[in-house]
Amino acid sequence: MASHFKFTDLKQWYNVEAKSLKELGHGGILEYYNNSLIEALKDLYPHYPFRPWSFKKAKRGFFGSQANRRLFFQELRSELGITHMDGFYDLTADQVRAFGGMNILKMYKNSLVAAVVASYPEYDWQVWRFKLVPKGFWDKSDNVLKYLDFLKSKLDIKSEEDWYGVTWKEFTENRGSHLLQKFGSVFLLLDKFYPNYKWEKHKFLNKPNGFWQDEENAKNTVLLSPFLALLLIDLLLIERVFSD
Repeated sequence: MASHFKFTDLKQWYNVEAKSLKELGHGGILEYYNNSLIEALKDLYPHYPFRPWSFKKAKRGFFGSQANRRLFFQELRSELGITHMDGFYDLTADQVRAFGGMNILKMYKNSLVAAVVASYPEYDWQVWRFKLVPKGFWDKSDNVLKYLDFLKSKLDIKSEEDWYGVTWKEFTENRGSHLLQKFGSVFLLLDKFYPNYKWEKHKFLNKPNGFWQDEENAKNTVLLSPFLALLLIDLLLIERVFSD
């Protein structure tokens, strides 16, 4: 069959449709394989790893089947050396496209997260661990609370007081940087989602923007730590020198 098309690479079969073969008089071969070009090629070239989703015919609705989506991701995992489900968190949309998965992304409005979660709904996904979370993800309170529960476990936070020592860096290392950017500080985030605890701004390692402009905050911090008092005096002196 390939002689009619003068192929130099078996990948070129991906651009051929069954109707073209019938027009060239190869309908009998296709009938033997229940009119499946893919099955015919698998039998004729058993050592070549044809990807069903790359064929023109297969592209129409192929990924509507969960089994086909799983087949795609299984082959992609093998190609990239992903041995555990957690490896999906570092997967990128570009890698999916390069492997022929453009249409699986289109099905889910170009959301890799939605495509993966829909393909493996039985897995307990921690969506914030993906490189790019869905638009509006951090707008939902349930998502924020789940993340904070995760962070409590990860950082071994036993009481509210332990939160005072959590830094921006720890949020960033645990894929929570965009959440902090949304709220501006650890204090403002916790004050919103744990309102029953009386948080003291001056105790946080990372202070909210504008914290030092408030005299009451500065006074509380000075009372809390003599070292910070000396540091604050130094900073004020430096600011005065440069302002003069």
